[in-house]
Amino acid sequence: MQQDDPSLPDLYATCRGHFIGMGVTALVYPLDEHRVLKYAFTTNENAYTDNQSLKDIQIERIIYQRLGTHPRICKFICAAKRGIVLERLGIQLRRRLYDLHQEQQRPSYEQALKWSCQAAEGMAYIHHKGVIQGDFGGHNMLFDEHEDLKITDFGGSSIDGSRQLVSYETRSQRWNALEETPSIQNELFALGSAIYEIWTTVRPYHDLADAEVETNYKIQCFPKDVADLPVGNIVLRCWLGKYDTADQVLADLKKLPSTEAETAEAAGTAEKAQPSAATFNPSYSSRIIVALATTLMTGFILTRLIRSRST
Repeated sequence: MQQDDPSLPDLYATCRGHFIGMGVTALVYPLDEHRVLKYAFTTNENAYTDNQSLKDIQIERIIYQRLGTHPRICKFICAAKRGIVLERLGIQLRRRLYDLHQEQQRPSYEQALKWSCQAAEGMAYIHHKGVIQGDFGGHNMLFDEHEDLKITDFGGSSIDGSRQLVSYETRSQRWNALEETPSIQNELFALGSAIYEIWTTVRPYHDLADAEVETNYKIQCFPKDVADLPVGNIVLRCWLGKYDTADQVLADLKKLPSTEAETAEAAGTAEKAQPSAATFNPSYSSRIIVALATTLMTGFILTRLIRSRST
């Protein structure tokens, strides 16, 4: 089994209580109220698995150090033997949405727009830093104490074009592009699915089997209810590959009204600007028709009179 940097502190023995989170190759343990240790687990039986777990943690260290401090990224505190120390955050976005769904509720317009913008902002930032998350979704975003979202989990992500070692969930996967090469378009597709989940509290086609979802995605058939969402056009553009960057997605989100009241007001203004049967004035139209007829008749009479004099 590969060994980590021997100069790093061994914090595993200081962990308090049971793990509070689990990934494919690592466990998350609380160190105190403000810090957690993400630790590459060992089986001591399968050297390949143990080495892969360590490799994922080492990649994640490099990425967090590259990303530095940003309000949309989980804060990296330090490296530890076979692990990394991160700020301790709160509930997972997906869990929050699940709880709302169970209560037959949805986030308010303002909440949903805020979280959508924060998801797009975080993605735009990591892309500017040469990182592709590779498994973007509501399960990899956590709330901080101010109810703001932060992106976590970069184990297996791509940096500077390296092969990503993770893959997207079925409902976040751009099924017409399954190449292993990291792709901005794949990430933006996943961002569209995350925004859909934020506004509906469920993932796209949540009631279908994975195979059916894959079939629909391959022919670019997406949930019909997306058209009813205030962000519906933005989500569809993510799914259809109409954006080149997450910055463009964020810019379109910021163009939306900031409150639901403003949305209703804008809709009312647009409705008033459109002509309708209720405001149509038949007497006005009749006068126009009579005027046109009179003009034509006058022209006809003048033409006949001129011709008769010339003969």
